[in-house]
Amino acid sequence: MVLIKTFTTRFAGGIRSNAKRQPRVFVAPEVPVAFSAFRNSASGGVGANQGIVFDLVQVNQGNGYHNQHGLFIAPQSGIYFFTASLLHPSQSQPAHNSIMKNGVAVARFHAAPNQHEQTSQSVILNVNAGDEIYVRNDDYNNESYYPGLHSSFSGFLLWQL
Repeated sequence: MVLIKTFTTRFAGGIRSNAKRQPRVFVAPEVPVAFSAFRNSASGGVGANQGIVFDLVQVNQGNGYHNQHGLFIAPQSGIYFFTASLLHPSQSQPAHNSIMKNGVAVARFHAAPNQHEQTSQSVILNVNAGDEIYVRNDDYNNESYYPGLHSSFSGFLLWQL
């Protein structure tokens, strides 16, 4: 589906329209890509600089999310939206986490120590086919995150490039 929008604006000299200009064209994805997964397993802690596995998949349209590793591999290039939320238990160390793209942090989030705290982060990214997106535990070994639908990782393709 292609959406074309013309617009009219007011300025000091009157009204101006883009009708003579090239219209803006937004192309909806031909093949939808969307995933949503939760941390269902309470198995052990997550090591420093290790990806967090979200093993309970609710949606995996386009088959880009790999729940064995907690990794999204983009099946097509485009502009994507990603979000992650983690429930950190009351532990002596804080939680420092990142949303990663090809091994580089693109968004960070934090949960304080000694209290139960929900932390989240969202980001819009230009992603090429084959790029890898995941959530990482940044600093401490044996880090824990609540399972049972409290911790999640989701994303979807906004439009193709």
